[in-house]
Amino acid sequence: MLRGVADAPAGLKSYLLVASALVFCPCHLPILAVVFAGSVLGSAISDHYGLLFPLLAAYFVGALFVGLRWMTQNKDQTCASCEATIEAPRHENGRLDS
Repeated sequence: MLRGVADAPAGLKSYLLVASALVFCPCHLPILAVVFAGSVLGSAISDHYGLLFPLLAAYFVGALFVGLRWMTQNKDQTCASCEATIEAPRHENGRLDS
């Protein structure tokens, strides 16, 4: 009935992965520390900044790479039914039916 619905979750996963990479970018760590100041999360960010920065940097690079790769792979894939062409019925001699 609807073609391409089976591919939707892969596309959604790629967008969520890229969005999470942008949210957890290590450059946002000072902003998160200020936003969550006075809370347990803000205290944990401030206390473990040296450990969080390389971990978030690694996640950012990995998630961005995989998410963008999935996005380009989804655009390159085409289904066999999309490539099929509809031809008019023909007689054995090659003339079109009218």
